[in-house]
Amino acid sequence: MAELKVPASIASSAVATASMRAHEGTRADALFDDPLARLLVSARQEVPAEQRGHLADGVHETSSLTQVMGEYVTVRTHFFDTYLKATVQAGARRIVLLGSGLDARAYRMQWPAGTRIFEIDTPDVHAFKDELVARSGLSATAERVPIDSDATGN
Repeated sequence: MAELKVPASIASSAVATASMRAHEGTRADALFDDPLARLLVSARQEVPAEQRGHLADGVHETSSLTQVMGEYVTVRTHFFDTYLKATVQAGARRIVLLGSGLDARAYRMQWPAGTRIFEIDTPDVHAFKDELVARSGLSATAERVPIDSDATGN
């Protein structure tokens, strides 16, 4: 399999956050499971050496600050998952994710028919996510609409 190259435009924080979401899915009492994040972590040896440090083999093996951040990411993810579920239950069918990064809600959550998820990020972030999705075999559970935008003005 070809080496997985994390684009430079994907912030190390986005990769570290995905790593933290992957760890949550390994818990027996997990609040959510993120198979795309798990795939990214499992492909750690394919990632260029200078980018591997952001893909911890498990948040529990890192610093106490990273452990706390992992707990924060878990609670934050669960909060927004719950909010978005309530929003679509109330009738919304359009979800907009600004700076969507490696977010996998279009793949890991069940959405009502007709739901469209607009993912706004840079073209190379979308291409990288598409590569991960192709490797995973996951199918979107809503219509995923990637929109290319660079909020940095570059």
